[in-house]
Amino acid sequence: MILKEVNQASRSISDELSAAMRGNSAFSTKESAQRYVEKDWGGRMCLGQYSYIWNYGSTLDSDNSDYSNRNKYASDNTAGNNEISLVKAPDAGGIYCVRGATDELYPDVDPEGAVELLRSGDHSLAVHSLAIEASSTDALSSQQLYRISFTLGTNRLTAMTDDQSACKPPGEPNSDLNYCVVQQFTLVIRVVSGVN
Repeated sequence: MILKEVNQASRSISDELSAAMRGNSAFSTKESAQRYVEKDWGGRMCLGQYSYIWNYGSTLDSDNSDYSNRNKYASDNTAGNNEISLVKAPDAGGIYCVRGATDELYPDVDPEGAVELLRSGDHSLAVHSLAIEASSTDALSSQQLYRISFTLGTNRLTAMTDDQSACKPPGEPNSDLNYCVVQQFTLVIRVVSGVN
């Protein structure tokens, strides 16, 4: 059941990101474009009408002060959880990917209209890694290819390897093959008139 939930979540996330990126020819992974943020604690993608904002499982499971800039809601949402797992938020201006001028923090997410794409089932799922790579633009077709690699799974870190890329094998302390699931996914998205 947990494996099925992880696979369903990955399909939903893949569909969301594919549709959003194909509909936004101005997306760029360059820091100067302020469309993509990748940090130790999580990241953000600002894709036109919506932004996708996530914390890694290790961030959600930590009180570490290194993660003080983690993504959170501007105020408590209806579930009373102020932290974000993976959320889709209305953001036509792309402000969620722009750091503040004075404190260099990214804006907290307004819970109004935001939709959590994980943690909705019976098990607490989390993003454990997410990376985007861009290829060079094809001058003839004006097409840009993006490769998105992400790891989803349950968020019981004691049952996972140190890098959260797999579950601990049987016999190791804290291994839990009945509950622990970690899956890696990769998708390639073709964007017309994309810029790197």
